Amino acid sequence: MKNIVIIVSFFLLFFSSFKGNAQLTKIGGGFSLATSGQYIYNDFEYFNKSIGFDIRAEFDVTKNIKIVPDFQIFLPNTFEYPVGGESKTTLLALDVNGHFILASSKKVDFYAIGGFHIGGWNIKDKHIEMTDGEVDNSAFKIDVAANIGAGIEIKITRQLGVFADVKYIVSNSSQLVFTPGLIYEF
Repeated sequence: MKNIVIIVSFFLLFFSSFKGNAQLTKIGGGFSLATSGQYIYNDFEYFNKSIGFDIRAEFDVTKNIKIVPDFQIFLPNTFEYPVGGESKTTLLALDVNGHFILASSKKVDFYAIGGFHIGGWNIKDKHIEMTDGEVDNSAFKIDVAANIGAGIEIKITRQLGVFADVKYIVSNSSQLVFTPGLIYEF
């Protein structure tokens, strides 16, 4: 909890240093594909290798800097144990990223991504182990991390575009996330 308070305080301090001109300019969403996410809890491994849904907003800070908060919820990843029982792991993620425009034209923007990630791992595990008997591992665990990546946005019409992001989540449960989707500009 202390880490979350520190991170939120940092965000508030960092973003308040800009002139109050950050404007909500776009909203959108899409699908997310996560690979290699692994969380260890009570000596058991839980994975997030699934498809999720993404919703996002975009705030223009300057012409070349955008703040993009996005929320993702992933479908449960289910593992059937050979002796009996199963585990279900669902990941919720809240990211606040900076999109730093590297190259821009009238229709296409290429950007670097850097920001913060808070992942909530919802673990429901009830199974039988040969040596320990019944195991009941159920918890909601928070994983605080950083994002790095790159993306592209292509305008289709004056107000509608498509985007694709690739982000690496640098944390204890490191994973690669690919998110394509649609974006609407006000």
